[in-house]
Amino acid sequence: MIGHVNIFNALSEDYRNLINIYYNESHRKYHTFKHIDNCLNELDIIGRLKLIDEHNYALISYAILFHDIIYNPKSNKNEEDSVDIALNYILNQTVIPKNDLNKIIEMIIATKHNKIYHDININYLLDIDLSVLGYPEKEFLEYEEGIRYEYSFVDDYTYRRERIKFLQGILDRKDIYITDYFRNKYEENAIKNIIELIEILSN
Repeated sequence: MIGHVNIFNALSEDYRNLINIYYNESHRKYHTFKHIDNCLNELDIIGRLKLIDEHNYALISYAILFHDIIYNPKSNKNEEDSVDIALNYILNQTVIPKNDLNKIIEMIIATKHNKIYHDININYLLDIDLSVLGYPEKEFLEYEEGIRYEYSFVDDYTYRRERIKFLQGILDRKDIYITDYFRNKYEENAIKNIIELIEILSN
């Protein structure tokens, strides 16, 4: 497993700069490179545990790097726009089989979290993307603070109402996390965090 630092460093200088520019946009506070780095750290762990092979490790790495490169909280097609950037990079900088390219596209689109997938590698990616829900309370509340900042154009009443609806939707799932590994690691704390946040937002 080559590790995510090497994956980032393997990008061309132009694309490292591009990634840094996008993830440092002034309207971002949660969807920054810190989120990407946290996701890649989670990926490194499951890679070392041999829960995924090196081939899928690489595909998921690309998906993580690019899945939030376009982030506009007023848009409902961030993932599709992020695919455009990813395709431009991959087609111009690497030689990759068409099947792998299609899989990376599918993975990025999957981070919309609006469909059920039966591909374990996609499910690892989705759980990685939501791992923050199960982080310790301080980090979880920093995540919430970041989301509120990114939606600062929304009035407080509307934000609280819609956020509670979103959080309750996650709680209403059979399980928050799809894979056994992430369910065992984060499920209990994620439920606790979400219940407490709903209570805060309700008052």
